[in-house]
Amino acid sequence: MRNRASSLETIVRRPSISHQKFYGICVNESERLALYHQESDFLFDGFCLFPTKDIARRDRTPGNQRSLRLSRAEKLLPKTPPWVRRIDLISIRSALESIGTRRVVIIENERIPDYWIGVLVAIGKTSCRIRHFDMLGKWMGVFNIPYRQITVIKVHSRYQRIHAKYLGTG
Repeated sequence: MRNRASSLETIVRRPSISHQKFYGICVNESERLALYHQESDFLFDGFCLFPTKDIARRDRTPGNQRSLRLSRAEKLLPKTPPWVRRIDLISIRSALESIGTRRVVIIENERIPDYWIGVLVAIGKTSCRIRHFDMLGKWMGVFNIPYRQITVIKVHSRYQRIHAKYLGTG
């Protein structure tokens, strides 16, 4: 495991996964998975977990480091919750087991692109099941997602925390 929570990085992932650059601070990393605190315009919002094999390049630019210094000076860098630091990065399955079934997650397959937002209802050997809701907070059903299709898992963003607060049991 590698903990490098001191540098803001630009992550370029394989073009077959995503053409968008990702900005964040590495919270923790294993041989298989990387966990980043996502940054956009000085705002750190949520954590993203993705396979390290999908990382094509990492850059630490002077601009990144200036953004990090300014974020700290403005007290815009929130502390990482302890449960996030404890996410098991051995595999997608172990990471989802660490996150558990009480938190709202966003699971993406950026190759299609497609995503599911909701709460996990089952974590199996080769796939997970998520109770998905739409942007209106309406429950849409339970979907099975094979782990091999998952390109990113997002947790603890403002969007997720607000939805979780107002979701009904439907």
